[in-house]
Amino acid sequence: MKKLFILIILIGVIPITSLVARDWASIEKSGTLKVALREGSKLVFHSTNKDEQGMMYDMANSFAKYYGLKIEIQTVPSFADYWKLNGKILLKNEITQTPEIYNDIDIAAEIFTVTKRREELIHMSPYLNNVEIFFGKHSQNIKSYKDLIGKRVLTYESMSFIKVILKEMKNKNIPYTITYVNHKNDKLILPKNHKIDKDVINVYLFPLDTKSDSSLIYHYMAEGEADVSLNDTISVMISLFGDNYYSSKLRPFFPIQKNMTELAWGSSIKDKVLNEKIREFIKHDKFSGNFSKRLYKYTGMTFDEYNKLINMIE
Repeated sequence: MKKLFILIILIGVIPITSLVARDWASIEKSGTLKVALREGSKLVFHSTNKDEQGMMYDMANSFAKYYGLKIEIQTVPSFADYWKLNGKILLKNEITQTPEIYNDIDIAAEIFTVTKRREELIHMSPYLNNVEIFFGKHSQNIKSYKDLIGKRVLTYESMSFIKVILKEMKNKNIPYTITYVNHKNDKLILPKNHKIDKDVINVYLFPLDTKSDSSLIYHYMAEGEADVSLNDTISVMISLFGDNYYSSKLRPFFPIQKNMTELAWGSSIKDKVLNEKIREFIKHDKFSGNFSKRLYKYTGMTFDEYNKLINMIE
């Protein structure tokens, strides 16, 4: 009877302990760093490319080696998965709790744009200044928001910059419509009887829980499925630098706002030791020149050249 009682207690405890994020002491003891990465991007993770497995993958690997750890990858299907709790996406509601994925990983080696809302949910470790820019075909003469009227602007609802451009359009009194779209076989799927309105900016959004694929966006731009998209400067530079087909068809236009932002990794707010370790590593990575070498490998620009570029854009 006593053994049965102990067994019942253990069964009750196991699920609870599995829902607790590891602290730095546990990470060190295990010898393994659990890292979340999205697959299919040279900026984040590209497992099929042995020479260029992804800038964030390389950086996370360097972080692990710096502290004598091995890296364990957990691929994340969708950007929205980083912000879910009990199946609900926290970015759209007032709940302020750590998203559940951080119970299973130590860090998200990602390109999270730092926002106040995200800082309520996770600890953010910035590593690069950033300017978000519009981009599209070379043939288009687009220099301002007014030039976007009559155009199709395609992006993901889960991306932080959608709120920024909607706010910019309202402040500039530029009319716009929002149409939710989907895709199949590399083609956009629009609502029945949809027509492009030549008097407004036609914003096309993949819904919040859509699996994001940055390479598809560039495909849609190059193939004329949409006119304009937007992304971080570094994402655009990597995509154009690394693909002659896209660079021959696409170019940057103008920044979506005047303010510069930051790109960051994500981790649990609770583990202050881990977060300090990340901060120390990023500082060392830049001071040693390794960050600049890594940036050059993927973009063709050194850290100094990149900073000069985004200051020109701003």
